[in-house]
Amino acid sequence: MDLPARDLAALFRSKNPLVLCETVEEKRFESLVRGVAGELSLPVSTWSAASGLSPCHPADQPKTCELAAALKQIRTATGDGVWILKDPQAHLDNATTLRTLRETAQEFAGSARTLVLVGPALPARAELDELGIRFDFALPGPDELRHLVSDTIRRYKKQVQVVLAPEDVEGLVTDLQGLTSFEAERALARAIVDDDALTAADRPRIRESKKTLVETGGLLQFFPSPQGLESVGGLARLKKWTASRKVGFLPPPGAKPLDPPRGLLILGVQGCGKSLAAKAVAASWGLPLLSLDAGRLLAPYIGESERNLRDALKRVERMAPCVLWIDEIEKAFASSRSSESDGGVSKRLVAALLTWMQERTARVFMIATANSVQELPPEMMRKGRFDEVFFVDLPGPAARAEIFALHLASRGEMSKKFDLDRLAAESDGFSGAEIEQVIVSALYDSRGTGSPLDTTNILVALRSTRPLSVVRSEQIAALREWAAERCVPADSAEVER
Repeated sequence: MDLPARDLAALFRSKNPLVLCETVEEKRFESLVRGVAGELSLPVSTWSAASGLSPCHPADQPKTCELAAALKQIRTATGDGVWILKDPQAHLDNATTLRTLRETAQEFAGSARTLVLVGPALPARAELDELGIRFDFALPGPDELRHLVSDTIRRYKKQVQVVLAPEDVEGLVTDLQGLTSFEAERALARAIVDDDALTAADRPRIRESKKTLVETGGLLQFFPSPQGLESVGGLARLKKWTASRKVGFLPPPGAKPLDPPRGLLILGVQGCGKSLAAKAVAASWGLPLLSLDAGRLLAPYIGESERNLRDALKRVERMAPCVLWIDEIEKAFASSRSSESDGGVSKRLVAALLTWMQERTARVFMIATANSVQELPPEMMRKGRFDEVFFVDLPGPAARAEIFALHLASRGEMSKKFDLDRLAAESDGFSGAEIEQVIVSALYDSRGTGSPLDTTNILVALRSTRPLSVVRSEQIAALREWAAERCVPADSAEVER
């Protein structure tokens, strides 16, 4: 038996009277249940609101399309067995049906008779918690997907052009990970239909299918990351750290595996490149970047916010390997102090996120950014949740010169024409975002006068700008003091500050 089959067999052998499985892959799950039950010599029956109880009940018995009637019929069975109840959630809103289900499960306790509830959404119910156990039905693994790809190639090889090297097949398997069997089969079929061929060139189409699935629901956003860390000025130590961790997260073929890095937390002054760095890490590693819109997690009904978070994290895992970015995490997942005003929702969301951060097995590298540390739960910052906590300070002279050069070049200006050392010296206390806006302002001024952009234009724009380090000097000083003994400086130049 494979792992899912062994886990389900353990639940049947331990005589659990009620098993709940939340999945859209009903057909695949039923196949698993029948296979495990067959190994244990347990007969399997099914129920749905459309077909009633199957195998068919005697003609003189009442019709069993109603779940309560089906449960009464099930309770008359004398032998052991497994009963799969499909999409029961709507029927459980009826108090009589819910009570009948509880009594049936109570009667089955300690015997080899098991009710299995399966559906795409099985909300938690306190009435069933003490009797039932949830079974996490994993998506198809590499072996199943490899078989699906091979079967697809075999079926289409005589009809369309199939040009796939062994490494291309493995690439397709990787791209399909995170999809259900039906979704994977549909993605392959669509890729074939588009050009009457199945080649390595079809892989981007399959990845696009995954992107659409992940963004459904509005909790996650797929971010394109066209520029790597080479496009970020400064942050030398952070760049070195991420470069060294790439080999652990994406080991080359045949390499001895390392413990994969789990993520990093980037604290720092506003406008100093925290969000840009998160995007650039994903681009440098060649991974998709997903942003969690934590504001949309909140829902009016009890338990729905936590459910939204679980659903979002499941979608993230479907895109693995990938990078998950949570911007301004201190606003999205505030400390338990805020739970007094929201009924404990914040506290439960933090607990759910921390559990996932600690126990996830999918290759998801999490990057969180924060401007303030006062509201962050202390347990979020301990090792094991994040591999490292970096502090991004205002850029030093060398980093400022590099930032000027990068932004000038991105706007078609040759940086050699400018006195970068002077610009760096005059921009002490400016963040990277403020330097960019200074260049934008200088460009507008130079276009307005019809003169080419030069160092003087930029100096004028610099001297007319009051940076955040002046406007909010007290807050920045407090943040620096806090980070001095708790964080690793993101830029090697900042060690001397």
